[in-house]
Amino acid sequence: MVGWTQVKKFNELSSSYTLTAHEIGIIQGRVMEVASEAAFSDFVNEAEQAFSREHTHWVARQQTQ
Repeated sequence: MVGWTQVKKFNELSSSYTLTAHEIGIIQGRVMEVASEAAFSDFVNEAEQAFSREHTHWVARQQTQ
């Protein structure tokens, strides 16, 4: 039972990190498109949101353990 619970947690964490890595890859590819201060601000905001989502999920997981 304990092993199954740990595998389930690992799978959830793996899925979450895979999604975040994918989002970061997309964001990273867009860095060369930044041509103005406003575009840079939008780029940074999008990047921060991707990391913030993962951090929020991480905190939620820590509170349920």
